[in-house]
Parts: sequence; C-alpha cells; structure tokens
Amino acid sequence: MKKELKYAFEFGCPFSYIAWKRILKKWQEKKFDIVFYLSGNTKKRVFSDKIWNRLIESSKKKGIHILKPAKDISLDLLSEYFLRVVPGKRVSYVSNVFTTIFEHDRDLSDTEKTEAYLSELTKDEASSFLVDSSAEISEDLNEYSVEITDTLQWARIFPAMKYEDDGICGNIDFYLVDNLLEKI
Repeated sequence: MKKELKYAFEFGCPFSYIAWKRILKKWQEKKFDIVFYLSGNTKKRVFSDKIWNRLIESSKKKGIHILKPAKDISLDLLSEYFLRVVPGKRVSYVSNVFTTIFEHDRDLSDTEKTEAYLSELTKDEASSFLVDSSAEISEDLNEYSVEITDTLQWARIFPAMKYEDDGICGNIDFYLVDNLLEKI
C-alpha cells in the first residue's frame, strides 16, 4: 500500500511550521508521499507573547529553532508560488518558505520584498528557493481554498495531518505529531 500523509497548513502559522519540521525529519528518514493542502488564510496568525515564549521554549527542547516574526505579513504571493510548484517539489518549497519566515524572520509579504530577498541570494540559492515555481498557475488560490474547505472534513483547524484513518488538527503538540508519524 502506498504511504501517503495528508498535511493541511498555513504558511503564517507557527504550529504549522513546527508540525512541518517533524514531518520533514520523518520524511528524510523514510520517504513517503505528502499531499499538501494549503489554507486560503494568507495572513500571519497573531499570538500573545506568552504563547510565543512557551512555543519557542518547547520547540528548543525538541531541537527546533523558531523566531517570532517581527512583522505582520501577508503571504499571498508565496501561496501563488505554491500553486506553481509541481507537487513532487513542494517539500522543498514549503521547507524554504517556513525556514525563511520562522528561522530567518524575513518579510516576504509582497513582490518587492520577496524580490529584494531573492536578490540577496546567489543565483543557485534563489533558484533553489523558488523550486521551479515559474510554471503557469494551474488553479486559482480562492478556488483551491474552497476545494480544500469542501473536501477536508478532517482539517477544519490548521495545521492538520492525516495518515490512513488517523488524524490530528489544531495547535499540535510534539507527542501527537510523532505518534502519528510513527505509523508511517
């Protein structure tokens, strides 16, 4: 049977980032298919300093580096690029975006800021970041979001993960993520 993890997320959500880091670690150990479902919410979530401090400390204990982004950002452009990336290359693209936002605290909220960031990179680094996202957008982000909402009854709260009949969603903790990933 083909092993396939379904992962619903938001680029601006730190819990999506943390879940992704755990998924990526498992994927690097044992390759499996990941079906991505990007939420239509392109605004960064706002959390209190207390929640952020707790999140940073608990992540550090698990070896995950995370910074609280200093700016409120819109992620419309990055979501459009996501739709251009062929499904087989989305692992790299999702990793690049999360790392840039939550580890490097870079503002990629519009074309100008994204292009400024890319211009700081070498040609190879920029190409790697975009993961060949130059293809035509095959679907409208709003239509894509409606499709997700209509089809993912299991993912009403992001992030969400599903493997076979097991799934979790919401402000995911490490134990739940690791427990689900062990089933793959």
